[in-house]
Amino acid sequence: MSIFVFAFNVNTIKAQSGGTIYINPDGSISSPVTANITISNNETYTFTGDNYFPIVVNRSNIVVNGKGYTLQAPEGKGFCLTGVSNVTIENTAVTSSSWGIFLYSSSDNDLSHNNFTGDSRYGIELDYFSDNNIVSNNNVVANGEVGIELCSCSGNVLSGDNVANVKIGICLDSSSDNVLSSNNVTENSWYGILLSYSSGNVLSGSSVNANGDGVLLSSSSSNMIYHNNFINNAEQVTSDGSPNTWNIVYPSGGNYWSDYQARYSNATEIDGSGIWNKPYVISVNNTDCYPLMRPWMGPLTQTGENVTITDASGISLTFSNVTSKGMTTVSETRSGPNLPSGFELASETPTYIDIRSTANYTGTIQLIVAYDNAGLSLDEEGSLCLLRWNETTQQWNDITTRVDTISDVIYAETTSLSTFALMLPSVTVSSTELSTQKLTEGSDLYVTVTVTNHSNYTETFNVTIYAAQQNRGISTPICTFTNVTLQAGASTLLTAGLSLGQGSYDLSVKVSPTQDWITLSSGIIPIGAVFVAPIALFRLWSGHRPVLV
Repeated sequence: MSIFVFAFNVNTIKAQSGGTIYINPDGSISSPVTANITISNNETYTFTGDNYFPIVVNRSNIVVNGKGYTLQAPEGKGFCLTGVSNVTIENTAVTSSSWGIFLYSSSDNDLSHNNFTGDSRYGIELDYFSDNNIVSNNNVVANGEVGIELCSCSGNVLSGDNVANVKIGICLDSSSDNVLSSNNVTENSWYGILLSYSSGNVLSGSSVNANGDGVLLSSSSSNMIYHNNFINNAEQVTSDGSPNTWNIVYPSGGNYWSDYQARYSNATEIDGSGIWNKPYVISVNNTDCYPLMRPWMGPLTQTGENVTITDASGISLTFSNVTSKGMTTVSETRSGPNLPSGFELASETPTYIDIRSTANYTGTIQLIVAYDNAGLSLDEEGSLCLLRWNETTQQWNDITTRVDTISDVIYAETTSLSTFALMLPSVTVSSTELSTQKLTEGSDLYVTVTVTNHSNYTETFNVTIYAAQQNRGISTPICTFTNVTLQAGASTLLTAGLSLGQGSYDLSVKVSPTQDWITLSSGIIPIGAVFVAPIALFRLWSGHRPVLV
């Protein structure tokens, strides 16, 4: 689905006192009171001032942008989401509530760039099969009991969150297969991170500093815990002996422990690897085999030519020339710039990839991105595009070089890093037909192209037919249908009469959006080969049609 929003009807609602604010399934707001919120296109809800009452979200596929304003819900939940999906809540300061945000049986949501302070119980709680949510770049400080809790949830990503000055920083209760990465968990009085009856989770790249217990593991096994910094916790880790993994392969290593040298004073470095030669023993069944000598600083991109790094998600980047080393990070988010007309995200769950680096580099960057082919036809796989958002021009650019439908990876090339997204054209060429493949010079060749709009919106686009003389490799546009408009789900047949000079040609067709804010480098569909012969090669036999000799 592609959405291109220029102008809406905007409703402004001013605050009064008392009650609860409901965002209803139909997109309207109803409440005994009103709120400082504008509604745009029944999809975007923007704070225009502070709000002082709970907000219950009963509508999926919306964005709530607090614009830095405050939400207070004394003795209640700041935001409450039950049974909804694809909701983004961002840029809101939630304070003086019992819960900052509470999700119940709500999946595929994005809670990012919010500030939670002074909430009496929980900053963020995900409960009862609230799965596949992204909780990123939130500041969760000085709340009463728990900063972030997951209860009976799986597949969630907690990334870049700052959790401090509560009793329990992050708590996973009966929750499995979640990812906690690049979080700062500091000065929490009981536990920095608590895992209870939770297995198969990944904890990596985080700072666990000055807590009571850095990590407490209770009846929790098969968790991967690596590349974290455990610094000055009263007890670095407390475990009941359930087996967990505390390192990945050498020389990538395990975790940094601030008390390592006090415990292993005779340890030495292994072959200049930055890893101590003695394992850090935590408890029975829990040992960091490759403890780090220095705090983990993130994935370091070294200087040199053709420098390749691979993220844990499988995204590979090769820098043609890195002039000074730095950290390169890859993160996923549910929200991003508006999609270009004629395109939709390739994944059912909205997914954007944000790639940044503090390294200095010149030249090109080659990207290899794996994709999930579930639900995609072979033609759809071949039409996949990797687009990069140009932050300077505010345009999407197609950077795809090729799609490998056997290995399910897409190759691309760029010169700078930004936000990326895998997309499918929502308007595609569904079939092509040639009137003939052999004709004489001066005769007309008829090409029929069927185009289908797969989106839920009316789309306007151009269709261009190209001809390339064989052995020359240069495609030249020879016919363009401009400003073709198709309603949602509709198809149309376009027929062109072409006159070609003598030679052998390869014909192809391409659908392009009419907006100039996207540049495409892929998506050309082959039509077929045509041979145009000079008239001298034909002989007319009496009583017969012309035949090629």
